[in-house]
Amino acid sequence: MSMISIALILASYLLGSISCAIIACRILAVSNPRYGGSGNPGTSNVLRLYGWRAALPTLGGDVLKGSLSVLLAAWLARRGVVPHLLPLFCAAATVLGHIYPAYSGLRHGGKGVATLFGTLCALHWMLGLLFMGGWLALAGLSRYVSVASLGAAACVSIAAPLVLRETAAAFIYGGLFLLLLWRHRDNLKRLKQGTENRFSLKPIGF
Repeated sequence: MSMISIALILASYLLGSISCAIIACRILAVSNPRYGGSGNPGTSNVLRLYGWRAALPTLGGDVLKGSLSVLLAAWLARRGVVPHLLPLFCAAATVLGHIYPAYSGLRHGGKGVATLFGTLCALHWMLGLLFMGGWLALAGLSRYVSVASLGAAACVSIAAPLVLRETAAAFIYGGLFLLLLWRHRDNLKRLKQGTENRFSLKPIGF
C-alpha cells in the first residue's frame, strides 16, 4: 500500500474523529452532550437534549464527514493514484474514527450510524437510498431509533457487495454492522427489557 493510501486512511480516521455534536453544542452555547441524556454524542441524544437546532447540524456534519473521505478516495482511485478499493477502507476508517475518536483517547464516540450513511451515499446512490428507506420504514413501524439503525445497517451489509460488485464490501460493511451491534448493546438490552425509549414525531426545539 502506497504512502498516499495510508495517508488517506489516516486522514479519514481523523476526520471521523471530529465530534459534530460537540461542535454544534458549543456554537449554541449548550452543555456537552456527553454529560447528558444517554451520554452519546450523536443526533438522537442531541435531539432529546437540545432539539432540532442542535440535532440537524450534528446529523449533517456526521453524514458529510462520512461522504467527504470516500469521495476524495474515489476521485483519486478513478485517476489511478490509489487502488480502486481504497474508498471502502476510507469508509471504514471514518466510521471507526467516529466510534473511537482519536481526540478523546478512543472513548466517548458516537454509534456511527449517520457517518455510515454518509459513506454509503458517496459509494453509490442506491446504497444510500436503501439505507434511508430501510431506516424510515423500520422507524415508522417500530418507533425505535436503534431498531431502525441496526435494521438498515443489516440491509446494506448484504446489499453493498451486490451493488458495488466487490467482495471486500461484504467484509467491510459486515464488520461495520457487527461493530454497530456492539455499540448498540445497551439499546438491545433495553429492548429486551421493554425499557428502550421510543422516539416522537412531535417537533422539538424549533
